[in-house]
Amino acid sequence: MRGYLRGPFPYVTYLTYLYHFVFHAPLCVILLTMSFDACFVGMAASQPNKEKAEWGEEKDAASEEQRLMERAAKKLREEDAAEARKKKDEEHKAKMDEQWQMELERRRYEARIKENDRKTLEKRKKEYEANFKKMMAEGAAKREREHQRFTERDKEEASKMGKREEEEEEERKKKKGKGPCSTQ
Repeated sequence: MRGYLRGPFPYVTYLTYLYHFVFHAPLCVILLTMSFDACFVGMAASQPNKEKAEWGEEKDAASEEQRLMERAAKKLREEDAAEARKKKDEEHKAKMDEQWQMELERRRYEARIKENDRKTLEKRKKEYEANFKKMMAEGAAKREREHQRFTERDKEEASKMGKREEEEEEERKKKKGKGPCSTQ
């Protein structure tokens, strides 16, 4: 047994052989059976003879008329089927044309909506820019007015301070000159 099952895990090898035997043996049996049966198919001892038609002229005329009727009926059925197919194709084409027109109309509608949205956005952008420029101009004018008021107040304050300093200087000079020990 050791020579038959080799490897570190002999049961794995054994299971592999078992797997191949269980799953492949039925397939081999089926194939052999099919090939064995194929040897005998179609090898009957004798074929039965076909019946010979023993019809009279009446039967031939009736069968000929029946064949013509069948051919005419078949031709009519084919024509009806062709008409039905043609009608169905026309209906399908009309339906497809209608769907295509609807799709084109939908695309045009979406394009109009997009164009209107673009125009509206552009208009809003222009309005925003105009309002922004207007606000900036108003802000600049307001800052300029504030600056002008500040400089005017500053000038007034400077002139008042200058006058006060002059008055104080004059008062000091007067006080200096009126003192008890005047040096003048």
